[in-house]
Amino acid sequence: MLKVKPETKEALEAGRVRCFVFFDFMFVPKRVHCGDGPIEWEGHTWTGAGAVLRTNLSHSGTSFSSLPEQRGASGYHQGHVTASLPLDSMTRDVIAKGYYRGRKMELFLCSFDEHGKIIERIVYAPGSIANVSLEDNVVTFKAKDDAFDSVAKKEERRQRTVEDFRVQFKDELSRTASSSAMGWLMSLLAATVGNWVGIILDALALFRRSNRRALMQRWQVRKRTYWFITTPHVPYKWKRKKGYAFRADTLVEAKHDLYGEVVRKIWMLPRGWISMMITVDGRPLEFLDLDQIRQAADPERWKATKPLHQWGRGE
Repeated sequence: MLKVKPETKEALEAGRVRCFVFFDFMFVPKRVHCGDGPIEWEGHTWTGAGAVLRTNLSHSGTSFSSLPEQRGASGYHQGHVTASLPLDSMTRDVIAKGYYRGRKMELFLCSFDEHGKIIERIVYAPGSIANVSLEDNVVTFKAKDDAFDSVAKKEERRQRTVEDFRVQFKDELSRTASSSAMGWLMSLLAATVGNWVGIILDALALFRRSNRRALMQRWQVRKRTYWFITTPHVPYKWKRKKGYAFRADTLVEAKHDLYGEVVRKIWMLPRGWISMMITVDGRPLEFLDLDQIRQAADPERWKATKPLHQWGRGE
C-alpha cells in the first residue's frame, strides 16, 4: 500500500491533485500540467495545458499474474501512459520530423495543499512513446513501459526507428541538395552582374536550423554504445569494466563489428575453445561457433590443428 503524508490524505479527500507530464521530445522537450498557468517544480517550469492534457489522460502500471486470462503472451500486463497536447507549430514539427519516436514520457500525480503548493508526488508512471494519433486538433501520445522487454524486442523497435530516420535524413538531404543547386545556379548567374550577396545567402542556407536538426537527429539515433563481454576474451582488444565498447546504430551492426574482430583474430584464440559466449549490456546474447569460423577461414589449417586429430596422432 502506498504510504503518503497526512496532508496528502486530506488533499486526496478534497480532490487537490494535479497531473504533470514530461514529453522528452528530441530537441523540444515539453513539460506540462493539467491546470492553468506556469508552475515551478523540481527545477523546471511546467506549462499549464488545462483540459487538453486531461483529454485521453490515462495510465496503468506493469503487473504480473499467474492467471493466463489476465496476462499477455510475455507473462505480464504491460503498463502504459497516454496524454494529449494541442496541435500547434511545435507538435506539428514533432510529428512530421518523428521527434517523438522511442522518446521518454513520464506521468507524475502530485498532491497540493490549500495554498496551491505541491506536497509530494504520489504516482510515477514512465514509458517510451510507441505511437501517436491526431483528432480534433489534439495530439495524443501513448507510451509503453518497456522495463521488462527483452533485448531482442527493444532492438527490433530501435532498428525500425533507425531505418525510418535514415530514410528521412536521405530525403531531406536530397531535397536540400536539389533546392540549393538551383539556388547556386541562379546566384552564379546573378554574380555575372556583381550580385555576390546571393551566393553568400545560399551558402548560409545550407546551415539553416532545419538542416542542422536533421544532421543532429541522425547522429542522436547513432548515439548508442553496445557493451559486449566474451568468453574467451578477444586478443589485443581493449576491454573496460563493462566490456568491449562498439558504437553503432543497431545491435546487428555492433555485432558485425565485434564478429569482424573475432574473425580477424580467430587463430589467436586458443584452439580448445570451439564456441564463444557473448553478452551485451549485461544480458546473455548468443554463442558464436568459433570452430565453424576456423573451418571457413582455412580448412587445411583447421583440419591439421583439430584437437581430436592431434590427440589421435599422439597415440
